[in-house]
Amino acid sequence: MWWTAAEQPLRLEAYYCTNGIATMIGGLLGYAIGHITTGALDRWMYVFIIFGSVSIVWGVVVLLFLPDLPSTAKFLTERERYVAVERVASNRQGVKNTHFKKYQLMQALRDPKTWILFIMAVGAQVPNSALTSVSVFFFPHEPAQIRRDLSVLQFVTPSPPHCCLL
Repeated sequence: MWWTAAEQPLRLEAYYCTNGIATMIGGLLGYAIGHITTGALDRWMYVFIIFGSVSIVWGVVVLLFLPDLPSTAKFLTERERYVAVERVASNRQGVKNTHFKKYQLMQALRDPKTWILFIMAVGAQVPNSALTSVSVFFFPHEPAQIRRDLSVLQFVTPSPPHCCLL
């Protein structure tokens, strides 16, 4: 709704390119948080509490302040809203509609682009989940050992595959 059809692929690729950077930063933050030695909780719990809290707060901020359509953007003037809507009118995608139409579902299921996008998404996320779970093969399954090596686990796991991105 915000970008023309020609602009959308570049925006989507820029979004996907941040996955490696976010994984590196998240691993380093997890490593730092894993070194918390004060408090009544286990170290691994602080990682989930801190990352979960930040995610929830950011989700609420986005829900409250990020407009879903150019025509409802409060930070744009009336003229800028008109220009933004007219600019993407060439996409012929319509406006926000909450009514379910069965024929549109069938049309989407028959569209090869839908299946190509599905294969691309699965192809990107399956290796991503394998990289973040690879530590299971390198570290013992004994819980006490995993708790003791948590800092190594969080530092080593996400970093090597993405270091080449820098």
